[in-house]
Amino acid sequence: MSAYVVVDIEVHNEEVFQNYVSRVEALLKEEVPGFRNLSAERSPKGLEGPWQPSMIVIHEFPDMETASRFYYSDAYAPLIELRQSASSASVVLVAGRE
Repeated sequence: MSAYVVVDIEVHNEEVFQNYVSRVEALLKEEVPGFRNLSAERSPKGLEGPWQPSMIVIHEFPDMETASRFYYSDAYAPLIELRQSASSASVVLVAGRE
């Protein structure tokens, strides 16, 4: 069953963030068959409630285990630090429905 990583992110340093994006995209392509980037929306439209994110990112992984294994991997750890140096984010992992 697919799994989704949903990120609410505010970018503070665009240059460093774009470095992160290019590096993480290459790593995901290499390490995670079946990965898909479903959205990276810089102007999400709020429909209800007070939540006003500046950017939402949605990634699809083949399953929860694959998503967790990637997130906690040694290969991704330095990229988390890079992303955190350029942005503030809340990240959640949710299971899809079949």
